[in-house]
Amino acid sequence: NVGNVDRPYPNLFFFPRAITVGPDGLIYISDTGHHDIKVFDSEGKQVRTIGERGISKGQFDEPVGLRFGPDGNLYVCDTGNERIQIFRPNGGFKDMILVPGWNTDKVGMEPFIDFLPDGRIVISMSKKKMFRIYTPDGESAKNYSVQNGEPIGILVGPEGKIWMGDRTRNQIYRVTAP
Repeated sequence: NVGNVDRPYPNLFFFPRAITVGPDGLIYISDTGHHDIKVFDSEGKQVRTIGERGISKGQFDEPVGLRFGPDGNLYVCDTGNERIQIFRPNGGFKDMILVPGWNTDKVGMEPFIDFLPDGRIVISMSKKKMFRIYTPDGESAKNYSVQNGEPIGILVGPEGKIWMGDRTRNQIYRVTAP
């Protein structure tokens, strides 16, 4: 077990939210409570940490969803700071996309992220009962509602279909990307 209570303190998690595997074969886990991303090898040994609590570039306030984009960079939903932060494969900060309203629009701590085959960014926003699609440059967004549901987690399949769990109706949705 990675992060089991029998391990030393630095390996413990405090509300782990999302997991993805990088192009380097390492495992990346968002640790919302510790405000960082923990990186592990395939044996469960922690190899590095990305970020810390704060508001500056490369710092987090409740990171949740994370995924590697088609450009090979790591995209992290930095919920409390209302942005998506982009990191190079080595963990260095690269850029950010501002997402006004994440704190005030009741998105809560649950935005998850994935990418459509054309490079558009898909974010699930459970408290808003919707998902949002951004252009690859993050400049514009369109909202799509999920009737009577709260989408949690998101995955884009190889054919471009969007899969989301619904935590209130105990269902899985499959949506054709608009």
